[in-house]
Amino acid sequence: MSSSNMSESGFRNFLKRKNIEFSAKRYLQDALSAMALGLFSSLLIGLIIKTVGEQIAVLAGENPFSNFCIESGTIAMGLMGPAIGIAVAWGLKSPPLVLFASAITGSMGATVTSSLFESAGGARRSVPCGGDRRGTGQGDFQRNKS
Repeated sequence: MSSSNMSESGFRNFLKRKNIEFSAKRYLQDALSAMALGLFSSLLIGLIIKTVGEQIAVLAGENPFSNFCIESGTIAMGLMGPAIGIAVAWGLKSPPLVLFASAITGSMGATVTSSLFESAGGARRSVPCGGDRRGTGQGDFQRNKS
């Protein structure tokens, strides 16, 4: 048996031991399903929390609890990248160190993507829906209108 066959066999054993499998199901179904979970857990839940805070501010006036909900929701929406990174790593059954490192790589990916989107003339990612943090939609538009 040649050394290249031995190293290839060793590499296959390594992949099998680490539960790494290259298949369409693993990367198209499992990874994308997990990505949807990360997206839901950050953007949608964050939006719900922020909306609750905005509605409390409308009904009962601005107060510490409504401000807390608005800030917490906005922060949760901003953590979309790390949430997606962790969710995809979890969906691919990654070991703990890879799972935690995916928070950093997910954040980096979201930052690069938002920078590219912004440089192409898109909206800012840091304030969803293009408005101020209260969600009125008039934050930057009113200031830049003159």
